[in-house]
Amino acid sequence: MSDPTWPVELPPAARIGISGGPQSNAVSFQPEVGPSIDRRRASTVVRKYQVELPPMESAAYDVFMAFFNDTLASGILPFQWYDPFTRSVRRFKFVHNDPVYSEQALRSGLYVISFELMRLD
Repeated sequence: MSDPTWPVELPPAARIGISGGPQSNAVSFQPEVGPSIDRRRASTVVRKYQVELPPMESAAYDVFMAFFNDTLASGILPFQWYDPFTRSVRRFKFVHNDPVYSEQALRSGLYVISFELMRLD
């Protein structure tokens, strides 16, 4: 079974406010004497992205919430999405915190949702 994909009803990655990049994959220990002891944390570099979706109406908000809650089991399952930095489809997973909703946007009748993703490959 393949991972679900980002819903076509939601903006693609190219139209989303997104920032982030690779996390440090090095760990160092400084002994009492001599140079530091350095090693890699993992065999692959983890990339985290902070994402903010553009303002959306309630129909698109409902699509996002169904995708997050139902398709991804409250955000714990991975999904396929276009990575705007590598320009290729990759596996992502929500970082374990619920998406944040902008109160200012809610007053205008539009929803702005932000969240953090981790790229898995």
